[in-house]
Amino acid sequence: MGGGAAMGGGAGGGIGALPGLVLWLDAAKGVTGTTSVTAWADQSGNQNDLAGSGAMLSAGAVNGLPAITLSSSTLQAMNNPSFGFGTDELLVEEVVRVNATHSLLFGTSGMRLQSATVGGFAQLQLGPSTTVDGATSLNDATWRVVAARRSGSGASATIDVRLNGGVDGTATGSQYAYDVGSTSPATVGGSDTIEDVAEVVVIKGTISVADLGTLEGYLKTKYGL
Repeated sequence: MGGGAAMGGGAGGGIGALPGLVLWLDAAKGVTGTTSVTAWADQSGNQNDLAGSGAMLSAGAVNGLPAITLSSSTLQAMNNPSFGFGTDELLVEEVVRVNATHSLLFGTSGMRLQSATVGGFAQLQLGPSTTVDGATSLNDATWRVVAARRSGSGASATIDVRLNGGVDGTATGSQYAYDVGSTSPATVGGSDTIEDVAEVVVIKGTISVADLGTLEGYLKTKYGL
């Protein structure tokens, strides 16, 4: 794939054709409920559908497209081997507007992509205490493409926290190859969360630099960011 910002949606191409795709959520597709969203269907083909209550579907939230509004509410995909990332490379991309510190963008056993409790910057937490922080506060109700990417393994493992297609924070070392298991649900939102989410893409394994650039460019163009 690679080569430009155009990226279709079907299973035969675009996001649906990305190698290692394990979760793809789009607020324009597969949402059950409006004033209380009870399900958000996974478009990746892996049936990692999210379920919950209390979230709302907000029409025309960003660039004329809908988003899921979470205010102290949670959507979860229950335990699934798809989210057993181990020490593999991984990518989480999310089109999100954050309105509170400690909002959970995406999490599963041993991994949390969130806005930090202090400072509100993008933060990837691996295990109980290992974190990689971005430099930019998210808590200003601005729409962004927020991402975390782990590449390499062992002592050469690198984590990049990314905003709108660029690196906002980075760290390297064996601790960033922390084993991410599948013993807890994959979760968007939580009791501390105030955020709007338009799209989520999660990849298990390597994504090429070309595909990463195309994906982030596509999301920025689609949502007018």
